[in-house]
Parts: sequence; structure tokens; C-alpha cells
Amino acid sequence: MDKFVTMKLKNHTKYNKKILFVSVVCSDFVCNKSIIDEIANQYEEHLKNNTELSVILDARTLNFLNPKIAWEGANVLCRFNTLAKSNVLSSCLVINNKNIVNLINMIIKVHPLVVPFKIVKTNEEALNFFTENIKT
Repeated sequence: MDKFVTMKLKNHTKYNKKILFVSVVCSDFVCNKSIIDEIANQYEEHLKNNTELSVILDARTLNFLNPKIAWEGANVLCRFNTLAKSNVLSSCLVINNKNIVNLINMIIKVHPLVVPFKIVKTNEEALNFFTENIKT
């Protein structure tokens, strides 16, 4: 899994909230179902063990995302909708690739997200979005 995605949990000290940084570390995300399941299991553990969590998915390294893999990943993530609704404050995708943004937007139309979500180009934009969505 580590050759595709890494996950690091950090504390946003100013707001005392946790941020899960999920980083895509490859340029072409071409993997099989077992890798998707492994990533999903690790993500689920973070959701179960952390409340008031914000998630940053940094996919700026991606040049290509197989649409079939993206669709399968979205189907897998739908399993966590109830858990995400209760434990995730907001989520951002940091990406610059227009083709992948278009693909993600199409998938979101079929699989609507259950938490506030925004596609941004920088970590700073993601943090600004998070601070807007923090429940105080």
C-alpha cells in the first residue's frame, strides 16, 4: 500500500482538531482490489479512532487515475458514510490535474459526499476550508 498511498494523522494545535493527511505517492494510480481494500481498512481505522477529524487527500503527484479504479474506490468509501458523517468535519482533495478533477466530479454526482468537501490546489486552501467548517 505504501507505494501508492501514505496516511499520517496530525493535530491542528490552534483548533485542537485532528487532520488525516492522505498522500498519493505515485504518478499513475493503477492497483488492484486488494490494495484498495487495504487503503480502505486503514482509512476506516482512522475514522473509528478519531472524532472531529478533517481529511486532506493530496493527489498532486497523480498524472493518471484509471476510471475503473476511481469508481471502485468510491464504492468502497460509501461503506463508511455513516462513520464519516459522525466523525469527519470536512474533507479536501488537493489536485491540479483537470482530467482527474473532472473524473472525480462525475463520480461525486453518482456518489454524493456526506461531509463538506472541496477540491483545492494547495494545502493552505484546504486548511482555510477546514477552519471554516470547524464545529465550535
